[in-house]
Amino acid sequence: MKYCKILSATLLTLAVSTTIYAKDCCKHDDGKRDWNFIAYMQADNKLVPYSSYNIKEMQKVGSTMDVNILVQWDKPTSTQTNRYLIKRNKMVLKDTVQKAMGKKPASELKKLIKWAHKKFKAERYAFILWNHGNGVLDRSSEKIINPEWLSSDNNNQEEDTHDNDNEKRGILYDYAANTFLDNAGLSKVCKYVKKNLKNKIDILGMDANLMAMIEIAYQIQGTACFLVASQQTESGHGWPYKNVLQGIADDPKMCPADFATAIVQAYSEFYSSGVNADSGFTLSAIDIKKVKAAVIAFDSVLQALILSQSVNKTATNNAIKIARSKTLSFYHVDYIDLIDWYDNLTEGFTILIDSVKNKSCSDVCGPDRTSIIYAAKATLAAVAAAKSAAQDAIMATEAGLDYNGRAHGLSLYYPRSLKIDKSYKKTEFAKKTFWLKFLKTLK
Repeated sequence: MKYCKILSATLLTLAVSTTIYAKDCCKHDDGKRDWNFIAYMQADNKLVPYSSYNIKEMQKVGSTMDVNILVQWDKPTSTQTNRYLIKRNKMVLKDTVQKAMGKKPASELKKLIKWAHKKFKAERYAFILWNHGNGVLDRSSEKIINPEWLSSDNNNQEEDTHDNDNEKRGILYDYAANTFLDNAGLSKVCKYVKKNLKNKIDILGMDANLMAMIEIAYQIQGTACFLVASQQTESGHGWPYKNVLQGIADDPKMCPADFATAIVQAYSEFYSSGVNADSGFTLSAIDIKKVKAAVIAFDSVLQALILSQSVNKTATNNAIKIARSKTLSFYHVDYIDLIDWYDNLTEGFTILIDSVKNKSCSDVCGPDRTSIIYAAKATLAAVAAAKSAAQDAIMATEAGLDYNGRAHGLSLYYPRSLKIDKSYKKTEFAKKTFWLKFLKTLK
């Protein structure tokens, strides 16, 4: 019974923390409605055929009086950096930098935004990072040999085999320069863009694999309004740019929230049927201003779990282990669906309470059954609040039939081995939450 006051205080803190951050984000002058849609297209790798395909799709819409479609494009044969304005049925070279693209991606991204802001002023900015992606981890010692990163298709596009034995993680891989953008670099770029634009990036789009993670959304908080990304690997065709861009071409007054949602819907329609059908697709739009509340609520779940461990570690850890084993994971098996994990924790601790009440867990529950029930109920309350906060941050999400409704739009790094990747410890999420401390309690 000595845990009652602590548990009550935890729940009260959780209830407050999930409601105090709901302030407006990304308000703009209603007199200006035009867009800059900017793609940093890093194709100095085996994705180059798909880059050509995507640019042709962009050309089917083209820039308008209200929308600039800008592309900085790198290919394996490039010895300089070219920036294009995409028009209907053609691309117009607008700038050339006498250096090959990809050697310093963070610096190049900053210069691209500065150039676009100076030459093509717009009220709203969608900034798309086009390339491979591997989620929140920057480096890994695991061997990745011939993964099926790119789905086969009917256009005979080249498939990438990622045959590096020690593939680095991050985003924007340049195979010639052997570089990539890590998560610290991503944060610096977003902060620079916000300072340069004197406003947040309206939409940060990741046309790349595995980037819809709560850690990445937390990494860019305060610098972007919406993140559009996939929990899973993407087909080589990537985003359906014709359909995506037609939305703002037809309605340039579209606000960022509506455009982010429209991108998710266009992606879903493209991969749900027809020759490009892919039952394993995912895409979601994350409202970044609501991510902090979701992370605070996540932390409250961890505190409740740690408190439950202090009451009965064996029973608690059994429930946690079973929940993790049941949770949906993606191509990288250490990336799990956050809300599916919450659902499995709910099931596990509900079963724990029932087993205590029915006296069917005497082998692990011990004599202090009342405290176990209180701790489990506190965990259930914390999980329910955290699930609600996470769902509130997921503005739009679509997924293929493979997931049976269990891919909800945000992933979490939860290593099965409980061995933490070194790069993960450097993320803001790892530094500012109880996550690493909690994982240590499971070893």
